[in-house]
Amino acid sequence: MDNVPLIARADMVNLLDQEADLGELAALADEIIEQHGPLRLIVVDTLARAMAGGNENAPDDMGKLLNNVEALRQGTEAFVLLIHHTGKDETKGARGHSSLKGAADTILLLSKRDDDLLELKSDKQRDMAPPLPKAFRLKTVVCGMDEDFDEVTTCVVRAADAAELKAKPKPGGPNQELLMDCYTQLRLEGIGEPNPGGARFPEQSQYWCVPNDRLRDMFVGKKVGSNSSSAYGGALKGLIGRSLLQKNGGLVWMSTEEGKCKSAERRGAAASV
Repeated sequence: MDNVPLIARADMVNLLDQEADLGELAALADEIIEQHGPLRLIVVDTLARAMAGGNENAPDDMGKLLNNVEALRQGTEAFVLLIHHTGKDETKGARGHSSLKGAADTILLLSKRDDDLLELKSDKQRDMAPPLPKAFRLKTVVCGMDEDFDEVTTCVVRAADAAELKAKPKPGGPNQELLMDCYTQLRLEGIGEPNPGGARFPEQSQYWCVPNDRLRDMFVGKKVGSNSSSAYGGALKGLIGRSLLQKNGGLVWMSTEEGKCKSAERRGAAASV
């Protein structure tokens, strides 16, 4: 990869209006192809900035941008990669109108697993098997010195062992941590029961389940702020997305090894029957 030509256009680009920058970009692509050969990849960083003030949640604006991106792709035969952000809850995927996901051939989600471990995984792959998750770490490198002789640094990406991604997931933020604490407290108080059998439940009596309404009430009681009820829903969904909690039939259980029932709990459930 050392001799792959990389050309950067530092100015903002308007891909919302067909009459704005699309013609200039096409001309630039033709010049690059003439000088360096086939153009393989065009990176737009970021989609939101390329909308030039448009509304990424509006179907009309998102449709205009996607049409212009498709015109750029067809004119250059290059892969167009749009850098975009998730919302606060990354389990909901990319921000903006759903037509974005519908139009994409490939969606890769980059998320932070710990201080410097990143995971790249498939969120959509059209017409072929999705790739396996990949792990990366960020490494700080020194680029030079500034006028005060202080180091100027940046980060580069280095491949990591994908086995590191199998490490125990952690709650994402204080609301999720509080909800996990509430589940643990209810279980210690003996609130709940081993899971029943049936659809969308694990094998019977394997995990300790607490009632969803009791868990919500405890969370709301401990949560500071007026939006505690909506915060509960977001925290629960986030923990389900991290495979730390599961919910079914009004019951919530911890879906990790720590959530499994102890033998005494199983015996207690059997005796109550």
